[in-house]
Amino acid sequence: MKKRLRELLLCSLVFSTPYWAFAIHIVGGNFGMKSLPQRGFYQINLTLFFDVEGSATISNTETTASCSIRSIADGRIVRSFTMTRQRFEPLAYKNAICVQQGKLRTATGYFSQELFLDPAIYNQPQGYLLIFTNCCRNQAISNIQNPVISEGVITLQFPAITQNGAEFRNSSPDFGLPNGDYICINKPFDFNSMATDADGDELRYSMVTPYGKLDINNSFQEVRWAAGLGLSNVIPGPRPPVVNPRTGLMSLTANRPGVYVFTILVEEYRAGKRIGFVRRDFQLPVVDCQRSTLPEPPIYTSTSPNQAVQELELCEGASVTLSTAEKSDYAYQWQRNNANLTGANSTSLLVTQPGDYRVIVSSALVCAGDTNSLIVKVKKAPSPTIQLSPTDTLRLCAAENGELRVTESANYQYKWYKNGEVIVGQEKSTLNVQSAGTYSVQVTTQLRPNCPVSAWDTVQVVTAAIVTFDSLGKVCFSDSGVVPLRVSPAGGVFVGKGVEANSVKVKDVGVGTHTVSYELKDPATGCIGKQTRSLVVLPLPEISLATSQSVAQGENVTLKPQTKDPINEQFLWSPAEGLDDPFSPTPTVSVQQNRTYTLRVTDKNGCANQAAIRLVFSNLILIPDAFSPNGDGVNDRLEIKKNGDFPSLELFIYNRWGELLFYEKDAYQNSWDGTYREKRVQAGIYSYVIQNVEKGVKQAGRLWVLY
Repeated sequence: MKKRLRELLLCSLVFSTPYWAFAIHIVGGNFGMKSLPQRGFYQINLTLFFDVEGSATISNTETTASCSIRSIADGRIVRSFTMTRQRFEPLAYKNAICVQQGKLRTATGYFSQELFLDPAIYNQPQGYLLIFTNCCRNQAISNIQNPVISEGVITLQFPAITQNGAEFRNSSPDFGLPNGDYICINKPFDFNSMATDADGDELRYSMVTPYGKLDINNSFQEVRWAAGLGLSNVIPGPRPPVVNPRTGLMSLTANRPGVYVFTILVEEYRAGKRIGFVRRDFQLPVVDCQRSTLPEPPIYTSTSPNQAVQELELCEGASVTLSTAEKSDYAYQWQRNNANLTGANSTSLLVTQPGDYRVIVSSALVCAGDTNSLIVKVKKAPSPTIQLSPTDTLRLCAAENGELRVTESANYQYKWYKNGEVIVGQEKSTLNVQSAGTYSVQVTTQLRPNCPVSAWDTVQVVTAAIVTFDSLGKVCFSDSGVVPLRVSPAGGVFVGKGVEANSVKVKDVGVGTHTVSYELKDPATGCIGKQTRSLVVLPLPEISLATSQSVAQGENVTLKPQTKDPINEQFLWSPAEGLDDPFSPTPTVSVQQNRTYTLRVTDKNGCANQAAIRLVFSNLILIPDAFSPNGDGVNDRLEIKKNGDFPSLELFIYNRWGELLFYEKDAYQNSWDGTYREKRVQAGIYSYVIQNVEKGVKQAGRLWVLY
């Protein structure tokens, strides 16, 4: 089960049947990883080298490769994905006759896929591995045991893309395409394995043992070398292979025919710390070459067919044809910058770009050493000398304009670009700019008749960061309320009453309209951006409600709070038990026990406040605070409420001078109508004493007489 799981998750190549008419083997390859502009996006490339053996032919059937990413920290598969083949082409050799001695041809397949690697996931410090595996190798390989059961395993290590909470951008080293090459016995040989790095990281090269298997525990197993061979002499001979640790150049002299596989490791260092690596598997044939007797081939041009050239000047958009003498028993291979050009096997070559060109001639009949021509340096015709001002960066504050200016001449034509797109109608030596971007100018002139040449220059235009400050709106007053201040970019300063860090404390500002401003100095431009917002703190509804009230058992009491705008306010009493309407501003409650009622009042702005009243059940005598004996039939007599414990009591009413105005003994029948000696007493405050001698109860207080 584990083995099957590994086969599903690791990288394998999928061929549509029939893909090969005869034998074909993956003999090497390498991964590449390129960071794309959008954060977290990468282009993953896989280059595979195939041996096309015997009479095998290649069809146009599409292929895919299934790959995986593995965590180095815990070995788990983080992601599986499928890559699509982009193209398939033969690898160019200097002398096909020598390679055909081993009945082998080499082809190259290019696979690519764009991936999003979530920065929140790919953050383990140990990094991650891209993995490809495929079985099996060519049985013609001479330096490992049992090659037909040995897998090809290709890996690339890349660092965490989030480190210390920040993005860590990195592109892997890029090997480029190797020459299709062969080694002649007892002849010094150099093989270029140099890679380039888009980030400028330090690269260190070495030769390592190829992997031959990925076991069921996901451990890499190295190949077993053939008898008498090892890492120190992977290709036997008087001068075993040595790899220059700084350039990747492999140098050797071999003395035994065969096909030899090897692995070049390039490690990537940044600030002295290794951050990743790429492994390339490749193989080279060693053949018995006859000594070359071919003369050095001269190179001509169509304009100088009888005079050998060594240096040419290429005008913009022009081309030149290089040619050499044609002989029927010669094989030809053209190179540019020491790299074989695919399909360039005739006596002439059309050149459209600068570089160092040469032709390699060899026998088309027997495997013999080849002969190189002298190098022809094809250089770009000199461009006009221009100066763009400013030379690096133009910084603009908000609403500002800027000017880009390049060298002016009547012989120059101008074309301006913004972010790679032509700016239509701008054909002068100056350009007015208002927005950020990458601006380029192309200056063209005629070096000589029919020989246009151009020069390019580029400048960055940056504008002050646009400060955004979210509106604050309206909030209700609260002792604990906090209003967050949200701005972009961060890093500026807030100014205003109640501001603390990046928020406003509502309690500190109080009710009213308040101003909060935000200022940010843009480090790129030195410009100061400012935004101001208003914060409105609304008052809470005002509630006037007694904190407590004494009531008699079974008494129906109407709760009467006072608010400013009862028509536009919502009321909610809780608990609802005992209330006739919990949503009424003045509900009636039947009191059976002590209970606290809480009133929540919400105004038209949504602001809410609350107050509470406690109704206390009393077993004593209840005397009102006031009554109005004005003859209107309502509250005209002093009503005293008492329970059955007090069937009889004495009541004394006094004016403020202590004069007794009313007295009644035994069972008071609510008979005082506010008169003294048959005349109404004056409105005001009067004192009372009520007592029951038998119960030992005496109660005194004051009451209002109102008219």
